Amino acid sequence: MTLPAFADQQIGAAILWVCGDFWALPTMIITIRKLLNDETGVGTALDRFVRSGSRAATSRSWSARAPR
Repeated sequence: MTLPAFADQQIGAAILWVCGDFWALPTMIITIRKLLNDETGVGTALDRFVRSGSRAATSRSWSARAPR
């Protein structure tokens, strides 16, 4: 007995969805806990987090450079 192609795709999608959530949820929980435990407040922590992410993205270079 074989599964129809659509059923096979649904099963595959469910497996990928569960595996993706397996890694995403703990990361999200850790990030939120760090934000809530920040002494300066959630707003300041979010601003700092967003600014550090934008600086890291603009400082990256895609040119072929030797590693430091």
